[in-house]
Amino acid sequence: MSGTDATGGTGGTGGGSMAALWLGGPPGAGKTTVAALLARRHGLRRYSTDTRTWAHRDRALAAGHPAALRWEALPRAERWSAPADELLARSLHRERGPMVAEEVRALPAFPPTLVEGTPVTPSAVGTGPRALWLLPTAALQRERLAERRLEPGPLALYTSLAEVIETEVERYGGAVLRVDGRRGVVETAAEVEAYFGDALAGGAATDGDRAELLRYANTALAGQYRDFAARPWAPGDATATVVEFACECGAEGCAASVALAVRAYGPEPVLAPDHRRARRVSRPSGGATAASR
Repeated sequence: MSGTDATGGTGGTGGGSMAALWLGGPPGAGKTTVAALLARRHGLRRYSTDTRTWAHRDRALAAGHPAALRWEALPRAERWSAPADELLARSLHRERGPMVAEEVRALPAFPPTLVEGTPVTPSAVGTGPRALWLLPTAALQRERLAERRLEPGPLALYTSLAEVIETEVERYGGAVLRVDGRRGVVETAAEVEAYFGDALAGGAATDGDRAELLRYANTALAGQYRDFAARPWAPGDATATVVEFACECGAEGCAASVALAVRAYGPEPVLAPDHRRARRVSRPSGGATAASR
């Protein structure tokens, strides 16, 4: 795929890539937090690559990818005991980027999709005014990763990803926002917002459409934990994990979240206290919604 296909929209099939905005960077850059804020503010569909981790791994296994097969065959205790290049290969970092681009191309053009994640790389999605990479300083990444209390293996992988991604972004000439911790989330989001500019326009405008987009993101988040829990070697029950789901009221300006065990996330909308379910607007037979258009 050429860079123009993904970020300029002059090639490929389907409308999703034409309306997509791409936010990349290594773990600890703040991509997910910024993307969640901007998607809610502008009524965008949010595609988080983290939520597709296990689906992408299953695709790699089905295709017989050697590193995916090696990782799956190893005992859990041994999966993270390897040199940095092997950890990178087992993470499927390079393989997942094209998977992300393919899936985003298949999404509807409306509303625009904001794609965020580590596999968002120039070689997979190209460069241009619709792509931006958040690159944290080494000191800030160390600080943020320390807060996660990672085991040595994941810590080594996440640290090496920062170098790999920065090198590729520089080689392709991608746009960069340096993150050093002096700006808070709101200020960082404002800079990302200024960079994307008018490309953020055209999002969902009704409570009902915004609620559907929040439902889309929340369902993907719950699916991430459920897909992990379904693996035969998964310890415990990941669906017992309590996570923050975005309130699905869809009201303009709502930034509330609801702490809920993944197993409790079901067909009814998740609503913060005193928030009301969005009213659905009647559409002609066959009319599309924000999540399906």
